[in-house]
Amino acid sequence: MATPEGRIKARLRSRLNKLPKRYVFMPVQNGMGASTHDYLICVSGCFVSIETKAPGKKMTPRQEIVAQQIREAGGLVFLVDSDEAIDTCLSQLAELTKPSLCPRCREQLLCSHNARVTAAVTKTA
Repeated sequence: MATPEGRIKARLRSRLNKLPKRYVFMPVQNGMGASTHDYLICVSGCFVSIETKAPGKKMTPRQEIVAQQIREAGGLVFLVDSDEAIDTCLSQLAELTKPSLCPRCREQLLCSHNARVTAAVTKTA
């Protein structure tokens, strides 16, 4: 039988597979090399990291450090621990797939300047 976190991962994976313009990678953590989150995703050129947890659980201190490093580099980080969190995350990711006018470079694309990307809701705990 799957763990509570395993059930969250299964539901998230199913929903991610329906998202257009995305690349999804689930690294296998074996204790060697740098640690990271459960999902590393590229959505329309934007870097996204998702950490899944059992309902009510929080990121470990190491996962929080990784989350901060990703945010500082301009990426988005989501903590997903429920169906509601999956809905919020996928709603934000779906927004990234929509073309928009960048206020800085005035081009019709999603770029690192895009206000929609930098204003995306990020749930961290």
